[in-house]
Amino acid sequence: MQEEFYKVLKRIFLFLALLLVVLLTVVHYGFGKIITILEMANKKLEASHKKMHNYLELIDKNIITSNTDLEGNITYASEALCRISGYEKEELFGQKHNILRHKDMQSSFFENLWASLEQKRFFRGDIKNRTKDGESYWIESTINALYDEKGVHIGYTAVARDISDRKKVEEISITDALTKLYNRGYFDRVCPRVLDEAKRAD
Repeated sequence: MQEEFYKVLKRIFLFLALLLVVLLTVVHYGFGKIITILEMANKKLEASHKKMHNYLELIDKNIITSNTDLEGNITYASEALCRISGYEKEELFGQKHNILRHKDMQSSFFENLWASLEQKRFFRGDIKNRTKDGESYWIESTINALYDEKGVHIGYTAVARDISDRKKVEEISITDALTKLYNRGYFDRVCPRVLDEAKRAD
């Protein structure tokens, strides 16, 4: 009787030992598989992060863009904006965006710009800016409202392209090369618009 009890007990221990080996094997290979999956996911994430970093760096270097808060203080300036304006990023951060404003731009233009942003959260137009050393450049700018992850309006983001060459060609086409006075081309372009405005005013 006692001998049979020990045999049953031995069989139970052998079964438990075998079960333990199986469980350890499953756990070992299961964890190994999980670790492999996690490593692969991490590599993909790193590759995706590097790709995004390269993409953002490309944008920063080649596209004129900036962000401001609701008061117009610069919170971000791309390398391309710094290059065309002559300012360092550190010189622009925290400054009002009108640090770039050229004296030729009328106040009414910026009043319309802000009115458009307040009403439509959008503006598009040609802007003449001033560089750090007093020179000028033209940009075609698109400005949109900027929101945080909760949908709260926190500022504005502007994306622009340099149109200085186009503006130079336009200026040459409407001015006399010798006197620098407006030529007939200018008056042919402006007079119809002025006449239309006068008719509408009546």
